[in-house]
Amino acid sequence: IASAASTNAGTINIGSGSAATFSNGLSSAGAINVNGTLTGGTTIASGGILSGSGTMASAVTISGTLAIGNSPGTMTFEDNLTLDLNSTSIFEIDAFTPGQFDLAQGGAGTQTVTFGGTLELAFANGFNSLGTVKIFDFENYSGAFGATNVSGLASGFTATFNELDGVVTVVPEPSTYALLALAGAGLAGHVIRRRRRS
Repeated sequence: IASAASTNAGTINIGSGSAATFSNGLSSAGAINVNGTLTGGTTIASGGILSGSGTMASAVTISGTLAIGNSPGTMTFEDNLTLDLNSTSIFEIDAFTPGQFDLAQGGAGTQTVTFGGTLELAFANGFNSLGTVKIFDFENYSGAFGATNVSGLASGFTATFNELDGVVTVVPEPSTYALLALAGAGLAGHVIRRRRRS
């Protein structure tokens, strides 16, 4: 008979260059900060949190909170990542350049990320850059977030997340597009009037 999974209700820190193995898996309602390598199927229960910029060498299921990085950072998943319906995934985006946003990425081989729960996109306060950034980089994608919340964007900007490729896109809000269109139409009318007068 296999032994039960190890449990954690406190704090586990796995430092850079360090490794921890839980042969029968790990279930945590506490905090796990991984900057090294954790091996063993891991479940983050309700109230628990997984953070850090290390490597998860076995399958991971999140029912609590996924908070990638150390403001921000990259976590590598060597097996599948499942974000269940009660989970919260917090991703910080300070800029679109590597190292300036949180990234959950698959390792060698083929991994699947299954989306669910709530995605929190936390942009640097006043963020106003248009463009895209890939915050999930896996071979396969499935599922969908029940809600996506966005904070930190400057007025007039909005962000969307695509579950098909793990990409966040920042664009002007529709009202901003409308104002730009009106301004463009006004400018065109002014040019036409000037031409007619001349």
